Amino acid sequence: MVDAFAYSWCRVNVWLVSPPKLVIKAIEHCKVSKAQGIIIIPKWTSAIFWPYIWSNGCFVQGLKLLYEYKNPKHFFVGCPFGNSVFSGEVFKGNVLIIKLDFRRF
Repeated sequence: MVDAFAYSWCRVNVWLVSPPKLVIKAIEHCKVSKAQGIIIIPKWTSAIFWPYIWSNGCFVQGLKLLYEYKNPKHFFVGCPFGNSVFSGEVFKGNVLIIKLDFRRF
């Protein structure tokens, strides 16, 4: 098993599909590494990470919305072991594809 947070992401184009509880940690690691890439997250305005990425009616500096999938049917697949936020039912909600670019900060 590899701990991705133990390495700098400065020389790679990161592709992040992290569990919701790691969204803030992943974005922070991108900032520290001065990295760029893509993060895919559910559009959960009630999630703990939402105020961290959205402020005053727009995404915070370093984040840019590329696309919003409206109610995709098979975007997230549940964990067969039942210990995932996506287990059991089909995911309902929108999914955001966000460009991260912290190379200038």
